[in-house]
Amino acid sequence: MSECFVYMLTNKGHTVLYTGMTDSIENRLQQHKDKVFPGFTQKYNCDQLVIATMNPEWNDLSSILKSLSAADPSLRSGS
Repeated sequence: MSECFVYMLTNKGHTVLYTGMTDSIENRLQQHKDKVFPGFTQKYNCDQLVIATMNPEWNDLSSILKSLSAADPSLRSGS
């Protein structure tokens, strides 16, 4: 079974939050810092890690992301 992570990023001004999930946290964080993909994190310069947690089940991560988005609809979910 591969590792799976849920993580949250913000920008330097701490004005936006981004939530995501990945199986390679180091690579994914570097992609955000390098602005590899166009989208929310590139537009709002989200490259500051707030929290990352490993979870054994992908289904659990999806539930966590849904809970975060339900608690604050302004959170942007990604992968």
